[in-house]
Amino acid sequence: MDIADPILLARLQFAFTIAFHILFPAFSIGIASYLLVLELWWLRTADR
Repeated sequence: MDIADPILLARLQFAFTIAFHILFPAFSIGIASYLLVLELWWLRTADR
């Protein structure tokens, strides 16, 4: 199989796109939730 096979390249591009679209939103939601918890914790303890 040739490395420049169009089907293989299309599959690699699709795999990269799907991986990005699964990982990036999960990371964004997770980091936003983590920052919310830290902000609420900071406001409750009044460590200013």
